[in-house]
Amino acid sequence: MVSIEMSRLPPREIIKRVAGHFGMTSKALIDAGRVRSRNRVVRVRAITAWMLRRGAIMSLQDIGQELGGRHHTTVMAWLAMKDICRDAIKVANSCHIDIPGIGEFPDQDPNNGA
Repeated sequence: MVSIEMSRLPPREIIKRVAGHFGMTSKALIDAGRVRSRNRVVRVRAITAWMLRRGAIMSLQDIGQELGGRHHTTVMAWLAMKDICRDAIKVANSCHIDIPGIGEFPDQDPNNGA
């Protein structure tokens, strides 16, 4: 498996890969409009936000802007979602995106030192 250093990927490429993993377009992920499967889109946005925060080391404000001009407190709520870290690591591994300092350990939460 070829791994790509996440910090070298522009945010739009990370968004494109995560959206593609879930069978979505980047536009659907970023779009501020109402969607039929809202819970699914919110979860995918949360996973994307975690990758941008952890891997690209972006500010909450910058992540919100990249994900459709959302407020930084919305990004904070996404990052606080249950199991978001675990899910994001699994998606990153599947999309061949390397998150610095994490590796392929989908059952370990780096924030808890496990």
